[in-house]
Amino acid sequence: MACITASMKKLPRTFNQEFKNHCISMINKRLEEFDDDNYLLAFFLHPRFRTCLKYGVWQRIVIIAGKVAKNAGMDLECSRILCSQLLMYKNNETNLILMELMIQSNGGQVWN
Repeated sequence: MACITASMKKLPRTFNQEFKNHCISMINKRLEEFDDDNYLLAFFLHPRFRTCLKYGVWQRIVIIAGKVAKNAGMDLECSRILCSQLLMYKNNETNLILMELMIQSNGGQVWN
């Protein structure tokens, strides 16, 4: 979708505006499907995407991770460790072993 959107931006203004508007509408509709907390956290955990955070997304990621930690049965101390690990991961200060720990603490499942 990102490639299609980038290509759409390169089209001349004289290009069929009705078709262009239809494409933009369909892209927006598809993007809404991915506006999901689980997808956002998964994208952040992928090393290729963690540095592409838009303003305000980091706070949302911490909240999502907190919910996942709570669902996994983590106590407050573990949740604080989780947040500190996420921050170090965000700042490229550590490799993330977090997912492995979360999976182990949740009986082999990340998402409930």
